[in-house]
Amino acid sequence: MINMKKGGMWLGGGLLLLAAAALLIVFLPERAPAPDQASVIAIDPSKPPVTDPDTKTAVPVVKELDDSMVLYEYGHDAMDRGDYEYMQHPLVVDQDFTTAKTLTRGDVVAFTTPEEGLKLNPYLSRDPRYKDLARVVALPGETVEVKDAQIYINGAKLDTFYGAYHRRGADFDTYAAQGNFSPGPPKKSDQKYPAVRLASHQVFVVADDWFRGIDSTAFGPLDEKDLYGKVLGYKN
Repeated sequence: MINMKKGGMWLGGGLLLLAAAALLIVFLPERAPAPDQASVIAIDPSKPPVTDPDTKTAVPVVKELDDSMVLYEYGHDAMDRGDYEYMQHPLVVDQDFTTAKTLTRGDVVAFTTPEEGLKLNPYLSRDPRYKDLARVVALPGETVEVKDAQIYINGAKLDTFYGAYHRRGADFDTYAAQGNFSPGPPKKSDQKYPAVRLASHQVFVVADDWFRGIDSTAFGPLDEKDLYGKVLGYKN
């Protein structure tokens, strides 16, 4: 069900075929084509890591909404870290955050999935009211690269809770050791995206659950024209 509400009044409604979410587990999209490699910064293990002490794993509870905020019921597990908070509660989306320069690393954003992402997975909803979620990991002007299930910013390791592969509360090695995979266990070397430098109107977004999200590792940098707003937390 797509539900949006602004200023205490629900906006729109209608059925959404979110059975697609369950089908994502058997539909593994191909990665996006390699971007232009010009002006990128290569990975350098000697660089100090990029950190983000301000972003917490806990999802904030928003008590009051102002005129720039809407409620949105997501209903998918791409942001799941084992507690389903983004899936079980109405999310508060602030629509004042719809340009790349208004965002910071670690922000969770709602966005319209680009056509490239829709082509990769035919089960994704094309309802214009449906918005996907992912977390901003790289900002305009930065070089971002994913190698061996690890994100790098300007050649430095992104050392945060969202900087490496995650699946339902487990890191890559923990998840891969669980077994029972068909046709076989995931490979760390498959978790990659070639280095790309972001334009002034772009951010790079990655879902907290790498296995379930359709994000920049699939469709490339996210253009600000596709931003719907910043997810502040949920309304309890």
